[in-house]
Amino acid sequence: MGKLFVVVIALLGLAGCSREELPSKAEAPRTELAYASTKDIRNINPHLYSGEMAAQNMVFEPLVVNTKEGVKPWLAESWEISPDGKEYTFHLRKDVAFTDGTPFNAEAVKANMDAIVSNLPRHAWLDMVNEIDRNEAVDEYTYKLVLKHPYYPTLVELGLTRPFR
Repeated sequence: MGKLFVVVIALLGLAGCSREELPSKAEAPRTELAYASTKDIRNINPHLYSGEMAAQNMVFEPLVVNTKEGVKPWLAESWEISPDGKEYTFHLRKDVAFTDGTPFNAEAVKANMDAIVSNLPRHAWLDMVNEIDRNEAVDEYTYKLVLKHPYYPTLVELGLTRPFR
């Protein structure tokens, strides 16, 4: 009984300790992301493969996301696949911006894919990279990926953390 009494008194004492006030809605929005890891997250650029994937997942977003129910839209609202299986046309969300306020659009997707293709030796381990024939910004919110051959895991691979985010 004596030990239980000490534990209860200690817990009551902790309950009375003051806490920091929670930020009010009037305060400026947060401009940083706090991430705790037991490892150094290193450079999280998904094109470099050296950073921690958990951190990359929190910062970079894919066109599509892989779920237990299959591939689902993310930055792409929808897509069509050509009958020959070589062209993927993505219709992008219009309500997205980068953290600096720059709008997300088809040119941004193309620039990212161009960076991947221009460094083929680094990314050649991923079969889909070798299958890319060309890619284009059709209009501001429509992006097209054209493959050399039909490649059935295209959507799944676009949902991977690296290098496509």
